[in-house]
Amino acid sequence: MTEAELRRRAPRRAQVLDFIRSELAAERPFPSANEIGRHMGWRTQSGGLHVLETLWCDGFLDRVATSKSVRAKWRYSIRQREADAA
Repeated sequence: MTEAELRRRAPRRAQVLDFIRSELAAERPFPSANEIGRHMGWRTQSGGLHVLETLWCDGFLDRVATSKSVRAKWRYSIRQREADAA
């Protein structure tokens, strides 16, 4: 999915991606699922977790397990896409 498609088909996910980028541009750490949820006005952490997973599946984020356990938590980062790098 391109960013233009994301903005057209999933504007809330695009807003989350913009929020993440603005936090990183301000030299703050990658926002947690709770911080994303608060920013978006969601009441639970699960909304933030779901949108992070979806942005990862769509190719906008990278993730790395923070432990080797089956219940590993993930650390996310913005993925450099070919169109962005050019």
